[in-house]
Amino acid sequence: MNIIDRVLFELSPGKAAKRMQNKALALAHETQKRSYEGAAKGRRFDSFRGNKASVNSEIGKEKDTLTQRSRYLYKNSHHFRRAVKVIANNVVGYGIIPSFNTKNTSWKEKMKIEWRNWAENIKCDYDGNFDFYGLQKLAMRTVSIAGECIIVRRDVTIEENPLGLQLQVLAPEFLDNTKNQDNTGGGGYIMNGVEYNSNGKRIKYWLYDRNPLESATAISKPIDVSFIIHLYDADEPGQHRGVPSSTPVMLKIKDLEDYSDSELVGKKVSACYGTFITKNDPSSGDDADPDDYDTDIEHVEPGMVYRLFPGEGVSHSAPPISNGYESFVKTHRQDVATGLGVTYEQLTGDYSNVNFSSYKAGWNEFGNNIDDLRWMLIIPKFCNPVFAWLLVKIKVAGMQVPEDFILSWTPPRKKMVDPKKEIEGDKLAVRAGFNTWSNVVRENGLEPDQVISEYKSDVELFREAGIKAEWNSEFDPKQQEQTIDNKKEDEE
Repeated sequence: MNIIDRVLFELSPGKAAKRMQNKALALAHETQKRSYEGAAKGRRFDSFRGNKASVNSEIGKEKDTLTQRSRYLYKNSHHFRRAVKVIANNVVGYGIIPSFNTKNTSWKEKMKIEWRNWAENIKCDYDGNFDFYGLQKLAMRTVSIAGECIIVRRDVTIEENPLGLQLQVLAPEFLDNTKNQDNTGGGGYIMNGVEYNSNGKRIKYWLYDRNPLESATAISKPIDVSFIIHLYDADEPGQHRGVPSSTPVMLKIKDLEDYSDSELVGKKVSACYGTFITKNDPSSGDDADPDDYDTDIEHVEPGMVYRLFPGEGVSHSAPPISNGYESFVKTHRQDVATGLGVTYEQLTGDYSNVNFSSYKAGWNEFGNNIDDLRWMLIIPKFCNPVFAWLLVKIKVAGMQVPEDFILSWTPPRKKMVDPKKEIEGDKLAVRAGFNTWSNVVRENGLEPDQVISEYKSDVELFREAGIKAEWNSEFDPKQQEQTIDNKKEDEE
């Protein structure tokens, strides 16, 4: 209601009501004329504001604020912290492992050794904290919290690393967001620290030589794109910076945490009941001895006894009682879980209201989110480029890559909700020809070649011991019992 409506309402309520009715009819008529109701204008849409700026312009202005607030939530909101860890643990787990597919078995075995020496060693990390699988998880956590991270290829000496290659994972503030230039010569330009040529291809990243949040003397310098992996999840075409995963629900998380804290404080105040004694002293309050009374009551502790001056009293404000607190908080935590791409149970650890079917449905949908992050982000944008860098070093070392070589990656297996049913389903799919044994093995986070090798080794080991294990097709329960009985007799 604007000022004219308010004045008219005071002078003539009837005319004001008629005016409001006519305005509502006009708004409805205007909405009906449009092809899209969402494009209508009027009071209903006053708070529904859009922005004609490009996605890169919006991110450029708000990136630092979003990152700082997301980091605050990660440090102070146990729910957001748990969601970040749940995503990283499921996307990367114990590591996304490569498989070297080629008929050249000799090269494959050499490559496995080179990979283990490089990847399963903290010498692959420029900062010396993680092996390659640890760097995968660090990168995934950073993307969830800050929206992006930078991985820099560092060419080092063979004393530092046998292949002369190390990876350095940098926080997004290393990218100079203030570096903008409309024309770098020849039609190129720089936007938010990313430099493009005249064809709109990225050619350089302007990175600080040290963290600018730690040093006021940090200087940004251009680094060729061939040395950079910029890891982020792009939501729109042309987007060149990432935003934190908490962006859609950032305010809701903060409000919910504040609300929960206020409820807790209210309960603590309600529990702080002390005892207050007021004496009927015949002498006046002015003549009373201060040593006989508590003259400084600024806080109340449970179980305390306070003596007041004659004529003094204490009154308490009753903290409001929030009815339906549990259902209210649960509803909003479900909204938060949806915005973060996890289930409510994973966000809160509350599994009290799920059965097998409902949990399985939620788990499957969460699995789709995990597959999206694996196969659309981590593997193509991080794992593959790193392996390409590694192959360059392998070739320099004299190991020529076979022409039939194909690289594949095996993520960790998804935890089974009901192993008996799911394994039986896999067996039926393989028998019916709807899936292959090798693919089922990879879906369980294992490498087929390694499983075959270990299986052959185990069969030989059990054969030498005179035991036929149940997983062996030669297994005979009666013969197994007889073999055990014979061994006991021999020992006796």
